Amino acid sequence: MSFQENLKYYREKSGYRTAKDFADVLNIPYTSYVAYENKGREPKYEMLCKIADLLNVSTDDLLGRTSNIIGNKDDMLIRKIIKDIFDDCFAKNDFSFKITLVDIKNDMDIIVFNLVDLENNINYKINLAKDFVIYNINISEKAAKYQKKYDIFYSLLGLSIDTLVEEVNGLLDDENISNKEIKNLLAKKEKYIKYQQAVMKKATKFYNTSFAYYNNNDEM
Repeated sequence: MSFQENLKYYREKSGYRTAKDFADVLNIPYTSYVAYENKGREPKYEMLCKIADLLNVSTDDLLGRTSNIIGNKDDMLIRKIIKDIFDDCFAKNDFSFKITLVDIKNDMDIIVFNLVDLENNINYKINLAKDFVIYNINISEKAAKYQKKYDIFYSLLGLSIDTLVEEVNGLLDDENISNKEIKNLLAKKEKYIKYQQAVMKKATKFYNTSFAYYNNNDEM
């Protein structure tokens, strides 16, 4: 997205409902701020940093260098994402219905879908607000990115603890080990297993609540 779209997106996300509200917080004229959002003007670096701090994002996020956020004008990308999702989901599942994207009507700010009841051969035209569709795509992308990061984290953490347990098992196989050493190793093993169980419990809780968290908080 462009700087203008990112600025508006993050401003609204941070709870500033109107451009004037945010201009007042920045202590700049409303006309100056509107030029940032609507007229293609970019602020000086000091102001850019101030805006980023207030919106709790990086300057790169505002400038679109790191953001994968879909904007209201990204019609081709919206079509591609939805088509790819629908093609993949319907290819791998046996649904009694099918949904396709028909059109994006920017004059009405809606996306038109066609929902087909395959069993009864009935077609329904569904109109969804474009902003609502974009919001759901963006929030799902963020949740997926967040979950991928923790997939790696919990996987590596679990493997690390497994390795510790296996090392203890290897030491316990030593015939020359003393009873005192056996006792210490068994205590270590029990500690590692308990820690592993705690990690898995946290992981399960995370996977059960991560999408709900993003749906409520919309933050990364």
